[in-house]
Amino acid sequence: AKSAAFVNGTIGHALDYDDTHFLFTGHPTASAFPTALALGEELGSSIDEIMLAYMCGVEISTRLGHILGYSHYNKGFHQTATSGAFGATLVASKLLKLNAKQIENALGIVSTRASGLKSQFGTMGKPFNAGMAAANAIEACGLARRGFTSASDGVGGPQGFVPAHQPQHDDCEILMSQKALPIFMFSDVRHKLHACCHGTHSMIEALRTLVAEDNAVVKNLVCLTIRVNPRWLKVCDIKEPRTGLEVKFSYAFLAAMVLHDIDTTT
Repeated sequence: AKSAAFVNGTIGHALDYDDTHFLFTGHPTASAFPTALALGEELGSSIDEIMLAYMCGVEISTRLGHILGYSHYNKGFHQTATSGAFGATLVASKLLKLNAKQIENALGIVSTRASGLKSQFGTMGKPFNAGMAAANAIEACGLARRGFTSASDGVGGPQGFVPAHQPQHDDCEILMSQKALPIFMFSDVRHKLHACCHGTHSMIEALRTLVAEDNAVVKNLVCLTIRVNPRWLKVCDIKEPRTGLEVKFSYAFLAAMVLHDIDTTT
């Protein structure tokens, strides 16, 4: 199951055509569903059990990602893999029917495994991050089920994952103080229109409108200036992409594709 989750998580994220939740700037399904699918098959779980575990994972990864905040993402962490590893661990915990102490240990184990950097964007390393999050979750739960121990609160406790990445949150109280948030956050998951970084979609849609309404095609342009939120420049502004994977993170190349009427949805 661990290998299946790794392979499916990597393949599933490779096209950059997955769902997004903007409260934590990540793709919650990328690690949660491969975990549910792999373990569900191995355990003979029902569809209802698989889907309930999956939705719990999406909810947890989104909430934890929201706590870590945009600064975690902007520093260079790939939230899909960092927060996603915890959501995937809840998926596996639920399907394996772990008790409270085992879940505590599983979360502690995965807290020291959760990783993923945005420097991998535009390479095979990006989907690898999602696959590893799913695999790490199954490994953590398998160890916890067999009596492997870990920190009592590896998520929000002293020197846990959240304090290590957000020093202002020095205890687990932050995990319990989200009363202003919706009862369920998974209901605000968004879906992509194009097979590339979500940060480029506003530009693509704006250019498509210009082409349709003002005939702003290549032959009618001398130059084109695009302005975006500066924080996205570290995410999807590869000036001269060398591979198809890098194209998905290149404002310039994707803009050229739109202006040349090249489909960005496949």
